[in-house]
Amino acid sequence: MSSIKLGFIGLGQMGLPMVRNLLHAGFEVAGFDVQPAAANALQGEPGYRVASAVDDAASTADVLILMLPSSVVVDDLLWTQGVAQRLKPGQTVLDMSSSDPVCSRDNAQKLQARGIHFVDAPVSGGVKRAVDGSLSIMMGGPAAQIEAVKELNPRRDRTK
Repeated sequence: MSSIKLGFIGLGQMGLPMVRNLLHAGFEVAGFDVQPAAANALQGEPGYRVASAVDDAASTADVLILMLPSSVVVDDLLWTQGVAQRLKPGQTVLDMSSSDPVCSRDNAQKLQARGIHFVDAPVSGGVKRAVDGSLSIMMGGPAAQIEAVKELNPRRDRTK
């Protein structure tokens, strides 16, 4: 098991197989989705815990991964629902959603002002590549944070 604890919000067609790959790579994941059936789909998998709410997924995570449909949904989660205000300095938000780059830059600045790291990491490859763990991920953010989240690659060799 990796010592990095993950929160994952958005367990749809892309998020669910991404979490499955993270679990198989030895990560602990607290997953949340607005559709309880999606969050419950991985119940019983070693390392997985259904988060009771977005705050539950966020508060226990070293890295909070977002796989949401748009910047509007990301902004609603972070600012309207107040998740950003409840994150602690040193946590990282890894936004893998289909987000507008201008909104992502704004979120990065606002979170950084609170001591929270932000990496914009949209994906390409569709459901098939989410299932087989071969998504292309384009990351933007501070170099140190990008290096830190590369540790989450489910295909990374952890025997070294």
